[in-house]
Formats: sequence, structure tokens, C-alpha cells
Amino acid sequence: MKILIIEDEKPTGKLILSYMKQWKMDAVLAQTPHEALELLKDDEIDLLVTDQYLPEMMGTDLVKRLHSMDKYQDLPVLMISGLADKQAIIAANEAGITHFMAKPLQPDELKKRLLTIYRAQQRQTQARQIRQIWNGRNQSMHDIFSPHIVFGEPLSKIEDLKKPDNRHIIPYLNDAREIIEDKAMLQTFNEGRDPQYRRQPGHAADLQRGPGAGLRPQHHNLAVGYAAHILGYPLDDDQARATHGNGVQSLGLDPEVEALLRQIDLPARLKLDYACEIPFIGGIMHDLGKGAMVQSYPGLSSILLIEMQKAQWNAPMLSVEQDLTGGLTHTVVGEILARQWGLENELCQVILHHHQPEIDNPFAMLISIADIIGQALYPFPKGLHHPLAQALADGDLCSASSFLPAGFFDNPLLSPEEFIALACVITPKVNYYTEKMSQSI
Repeated sequence: MKILIIEDEKPTGKLILSYMKQWKMDAVLAQTPHEALELLKDDEIDLLVTDQYLPEMMGTDLVKRLHSMDKYQDLPVLMISGLADKQAIIAANEAGITHFMAKPLQPDELKKRLLTIYRAQQRQTQARQIRQIWNGRNQSMHDIFSPHIVFGEPLSKIEDLKKPDNRHIIPYLNDAREIIEDKAMLQTFNEGRDPQYRRQPGHAADLQRGPGAGLRPQHHNLAVGYAAHILGYPLDDDQARATHGNGVQSLGLDPEVEALLRQIDLPARLKLDYACEIPFIGGIMHDLGKGAMVQSYPGLSSILLIEMQKAQWNAPMLSVEQDLTGGLTHTVVGEILARQWGLENELCQVILHHHQPEIDNPFAMLISIADIIGQALYPFPKGLHHPLAQALADGDLCSASSFLPAGFFDNPLLSPEEFIALACVITPKVNYYTEKMSQSI
């Protein structure tokens, strides 16, 4: 990420620049709007950090000018000012600035804010790319009204499929079409990205499965649902009865577990709207896209298992999946399917963002936290001692950081220490509920 800093106070500008250099961020400093515009003639940036009060023009005027340019119309801006009053914030918002910090700047807060903006920008960029793929699909898709999944593929023209190097994809498309036509639940449109996704019986035989290997989505999703239910249950009895019909005692928790829940009081921090943000539903639906992908890509599951085994099960499934499918992961597929089914926007956001929840989306944040517990309790493959389970047992999540959501350690809603404490005390009850429910399914 390339950052442009505009600060007319030279010592302040150099201090901010030094912070960013320490954080290994690519940053450049300008003291005036004119100098900044000259720099932008030869370079492009991903983020602007600017003071409000500058020589030549106001920071908000400069931002409006940049946002009028095609290449910078979506440029994120962090406005800093020594006058953080209400009018200054209103003026910044009117100029399209959604990030604001007051001087004097605190290094830790500045770093946290920059990382938040960067991650949000990454998600927005990916979302735009995915929507471009979606909008660029075959026009016949506009006539389909039942739920369906679209995978972005490099081959979308008949002329490309006729080329000698690509003819082997056509049998795969025919196989996929026959499978899809048998599925009454989904109407799926597939285009062959790679011959490796053709149905190949040898894949299963080649895989050296671990003890009892298998994807147990039923157990995992139930565990995430129950973990979210417990963590998000209102601790105020009046609110609990109004939203759930019973007080927290109905969870059947031990007194020390309930005491810790009340001490941390995560529901008060989340402030969920229980009318449309139901923790249990979010938990059991968060991996909706996995089932759809298994049905839509014959052979994909076997390849996914083989790739994870090559990494000795130390690579998160999402990252392996992303490499195999070119970016259209189960989170993206699930969100598209959920919207086709007309599910609530809040639930669609959970399905899409539960691996990378934004701070301002507490529902996705809750499901993300519950998902960690679900992964540790019911690992993939079955019988594997998951790195998250070991990290929770050791009380140190750093060793399993690659399996945690982006920004987990900077999450202001729940510290890592609080999460470990909660996870340890609710896991037995989550396991009990999950096993009991799974026996009836």
C-alpha cells in the first residue's frame, strides 16, 4: 500500500513518516497541496493521510479535487486535525472522508487505523473484481431467477474452448451439466476453469487420509452456532426474555462460566439487533458456500484435501481454496447464493466476511470468534490436532495466527486474553449441545 502524507508542519510530518517507515509501510511526505499534486503526476497512491488546515487550500477541498479524478474517485482518506470539533468532522464527511483522527496522534491508534483502512480497501477491491466477473458472465444468466452459483473462469467463449489446448475441458462441462441437472435445489452454471476439476476417481485413492478423515460440516456448523448463541446471549434478564423468551439461566451454564460471561459482557459490546442478527442462525449458516462448491465442482474436494495434506494441514482451508479457485472462495459463493435466496443482508454479510470481519460489523465479528472455537473443537480432517486447539490449550494464539481472522489481535471488541478465557470455559457446553443435536439429525 502506497501512502501519501500531506502535513505542513515539518516536524509532525517527519514524525508520521518515521512511524510508517518503522511499520514497513511505503509512504511519501508532501508539505503543501501543490507539492502533493506534483507527486501524483508521476506516482499513484492507495491512501491519503492529510491535515485539514493546509497552505493554499483546505484539506477537504484537496480531497474533493482528487475524488473528481477517475483514478482517485474511491481513494480512502484519513483526515488529521488539531481541531476535532463537530463541524470539522461534518465537513470531512461531506467531502467523502470517513476516517478522522485528532492531534496529537497516538502511534498505536494511528497504526490500528491505517491497518483497518487497508484491510477495508482490500475487501472493497476484491468485491469490485468479483462483481466485474459476475456482471461479465453470459447474458443468459439474467434470465435465471432460482438460486445459482457463478464461478469466474478465464474461458468464457466458445472460440477459446475450441482451441486444441482446451478441448479436454468440454467433457468436464458435460459431466458438470449432468450433475447439476440432477440437483433440484440449485441451478448452477459452470464454466471449466481447469481440467483438474473434472471428476477423477483416482483422487480419493491417492489421498492418504488421516485417522477418520472427513469434513464434518454438520458438527462444525452446529458448534459455531452454539458458540455464537452462548457468547451473544443477552445477559440482561429483561432483554433476554424479550428477545429469547428466557434468561441466561436457560443456557444451563456453571456459575463460574456465567460469572465470566457477565464480567466480559460481550453482548453489551456487540449491541446486536436480535430482530435480524440471530447468533445461532449466523453460526450454522456461515459456511453455506462450502456445500454449494462441493456440489458445483466435481473433484474439487479431493484436490483440496490433497493440497492441504501437502501443507501438512498447517495451511488454512480458505487460503488453499483461494489458490485453487482463483479467488471465488466459499465465502463469496455463499454470499451470492444467500442473496439469490433472499436472505437478510445481515446474514449475507456474515457469510461473506466471517473470515475477515470489519470492526463496524459486530454480527460478523461474533460469528468469526465462534468459528475459531468451532475449528478447534471439530477440526478438519477429523482426528487432526488443529493448531488452534493447541494454541488455546497453551494460552498463546500467536502460534496459530495464520488461522485467525485478519486483524484479530487489533480487535477492540475482545482482547486475545479475553477470547482465550471465554473459549476455554464455554467449549464443554458447546461440545455437549453439538453432540446432542447431531444425534437427532
